[in-house]
Amino acid sequence: MDFNYDTNSIQDPNRIERIHEIKSVFIIRHPLSEKWSVLGIAMPTIASDFKKPLSFDDLILDGIFGLSKKFGRESNLEIGLGVHVLHSFGETLVTPGISIDYQSIDKKWLAQFYWPRLNVLYSLSPNTQIGLAGSIDWTRFNLKNYKDYHLKEVDYAQFSTIHGGLQVHQRLVGGIWLQAQAGMGLLNRYELFDTHQKTVNDFSVSNMAYGKVTITYRIGRK
Repeated sequence: MDFNYDTNSIQDPNRIERIHEIKSVFIIRHPLSEKWSVLGIAMPTIASDFKKPLSFDDLILDGIFGLSKKFGRESNLEIGLGVHVLHSFGETLVTPGISIDYQSIDKKWLAQFYWPRLNVLYSLSPNTQIGLAGSIDWTRFNLKNYKDYHLKEVDYAQFSTIHGGLQVHQRLVGGIWLQAQAGMGLLNRYELFDTHQKTVNDFSVSNMAYGKVTITYRIGRK
């Protein structure tokens, strides 16, 4: 992510110009019985400009943990409830977590909702899926020692957006899949926070196109 500032902006050596985000997503569903399963989604993320040595403030711990149950005669609807935990910059936020998986009886349609992400997929063949994708994404960036225009100290920044677009999943070999997604980022916001998690400044950002490419490995999926 690149940041551009207008010509009247104050030059500051601590102001970020380019940020890199490295995110891993692990989804584990382990059956406890014919109907019940344990669900865990872990999303550890590193967000840094890599100009300074990495610290714990560059690490974001995010995850959903709970139980899920299958419904219906064909057990093609699965609903999970649990907790969503987000920890960053010494702050831990706990909110309700929910997951919904629905697969049509003919196995052609698959809808998945893991707050705050939605996937709808149609299987063209056992190796190719196409569909829609939507998500609410946010990332926090370490900005220690940065001061804004009013000389207020800023601890971190948060960029948030709503992504919506088209996606294609293609099996490469075995359980390895290539996922490509493209669309628009809407209602973008860039906020600055102090050490007490209070907003120092809030900016809106123009809508922008986006693209995502992901390699996934699916274990135990037929």
